[in-house]
Amino acid sequence: MALDGSKTLKISNIALYTGPVGTEKPDDLGTIPPTWENVGHTSIQDLLSIETEGGETTTLGSAQSAALRQDTTDAVRSFVMNLLQWEDKTLQLFFGKNATSDGKFFQPAEKPQPAEYAVLIVIEDGDFEFGIHAAKASFIGQGNLSLTDKNSLSQLPIRITPLSHNNKKPFGIVLPAA
Repeated sequence: MALDGSKTLKISNIALYTGPVGTEKPDDLGTIPPTWENVGHTSIQDLLSIETEGGETTTLGSAQSAALRQDTTDAVRSFVMNLLQWEDKTLQLFFGKNATSDGKFFQPAEKPQPAEYAVLIVIEDGDFEFGIHAAKASFIGQGNLSLTDKNSLSQLPIRITPLSHNNKKPFGIVLPAA
């Protein structure tokens, strides 16, 4: 593979969109259709993390060969983003779809249930965009909510786990136009 500096990534912007389950990826990441809703401001420090559960490789051997084959377990990937807008939708994504609100008072659920949406994460690098798309994903708060710093914006950490939809793989990466 040849060295190609144009294939590196320096993020200039990132945006998180949700849509109804089954929403297809847009043809042009520079023009997002209105079926996708921008979730709002996200953290400037912790843009996105991709976490993997599973995917461990085990080396299998025989009496004649200690390293005969390898077996790998299924890997489930999740994305973690930190939302900065504190409103009904983002609170629901953190506290669960079964949380309630009358617009003035938000009540977290005792047994939170993940919300499900299609997800589109658009990552920009100057003049080009690439994205992460899942036709169905589970959204729920990631870990503890800590409000300890009065010099930074408070974050709602959200775990987004792509799920299979209509027998398709859970997610894909939308590459920049050539």
